[in-house]
Amino acid sequence: AEPTDGLLSSSAPELAALLQNHLDPTLDPSVAVRAAIGHHYASLFVLDTSWAQQHASQIFPAEDTALREAAWGAYVIYTRPYDELLTALGDIYVRSAELAGEPGHGFRWDEAPQAHLGEHLASFYWRAKVALDDELFTTYWENAASDIHRHVIDFVGRSVGELPELEADVRERLLGFWDFARDRAVASGTVDELAPLAWWMRSEALPAQWRLGSLSDLLDLGVKPDPLFAVIESLPSLAREEPTRSVEVLRRILEAERTEWSYDLWDEQTFEVLRVAMTSGNIEAYERAVDTTHWLGSLGYRQYRELLRQA
Repeated sequence: AEPTDGLLSSSAPELAALLQNHLDPTLDPSVAVRAAIGHHYASLFVLDTSWAQQHASQIFPAEDTALREAAWGAYVIYTRPYDELLTALGDIYVRSAELAGEPGHGFRWDEAPQAHLGEHLASFYWRAKVALDDELFTTYWENAASDIHRHVIDFVGRSVGELPELEADVRERLLGFWDFARDRAVASGTVDELAPLAWWMRSEALPAQWRLGSLSDLLDLGVKPDPLFAVIESLPSLAREEPTRSVEVLRRILEAERTEWSYDLWDEQTFEVLRVAMTSGNIEAYERAVDTTHWLGSLGYRQYRELLRQA
């Protein structure tokens, strides 16, 4: 629906007055009521844009209070990241970014508002509405905890993992976000928050060379991709484009995960990566695949010997 102006004041003045009373903490200190108003802020914005903008600072005050936490939490968790609301609530988004690292006032949410704020900002960044060097984004990343960073990286990875293709400018922004997140994690010593790169590996819209290179870098940092199955399941298709690097990554993961249950779970993917590499026509890929097959045989996994007979 298109935003409108003056509808509350002209057509439902009694409702406007009622809402105004509920926004006065001396008349109504209820956090539940404030949460309800925050939850429906987008609807109020569409119903009467001027009223919603005029009262935004009352609904989401700058002071770090339980009332603010209730209203903002309900808004950011249950409202989609609309571009129009980013424009209307720009200062309030920035203030929320400043408070992203605060402990809060005990208002219980099933999901952290700070994490959902990150989803909003990631969506705005995806759509080129904010940049990585904007005050909003940098303030948020500086204040949010490492587990919140991890959530945002996970969210972006899951989102891109479902897409078969991306426009070139969007792809470059996403790769830029990964560089941004990686550099700051390395600088702060919180590299484990990068583990959800695993979800990014599933996206055929991202270059195979970039995915494997970033995964190798992650392993170099001593980080185990999570969830690991997302990586393993992506390797057969990656091997068709980058057979050598795919075998290298597979070998590194297998060496790090030398448990019987893992190897059994990954038998099909391991077999396919080695098969593709051996039949790729790439000498280096062939040699690495053969070496990995012999290594697996030395550990008792002799089912891959069939590949040597077929090669």
